[in-house]
Amino acid sequence: MRVFVTGATGFVGKAIVKALLQRKHEVVGLVRDAKKANALEKSGVTL
Repeated sequence: MRVFVTGATGFVGKAIVKALLQRKHEVVGLVRDAKKANALEKSGVTL
């Protein structure tokens, strides 16, 4: 399933993204700070 997460680099967003990726979902994230987004991209999140 494809899931869109707003605030993907925030405290709650990180936990949600991690849980979704562990369950093999496709994650699309919205972030405010591009610098914080690098780790998400490396883990397979589409920004």
